Amino acid sequence: MPKKKVQPKKRIATREKLSDREVQVLRLICQERTPGEISGKLNISEKTFFNHRANMIAKVGARNNIGLYKYAVKKGYTR
Repeated sequence: MPKKKVQPKKRIATREKLSDREVQVLRLICQERTPGEISGKLNISEKTFFNHRANMIAKVGARNNIGLYKYAVKKGYTR
């Protein structure tokens, strides 16, 4: 009897968790703060703000700020 070929387990892509700084940025986005307000409050440049936002969008699979907001509500970051 021929041996059955064992199929490798499919790996599910796991997304990285958000960093503490990204969570801070996300909470401020959810408060409808502007990039200038957020960067001023966190003492970062606007370019750094946009980098954090782009990283979060990639990590959570969102398409825009609305997707980030939906993620934040789901994970309880808006409380």
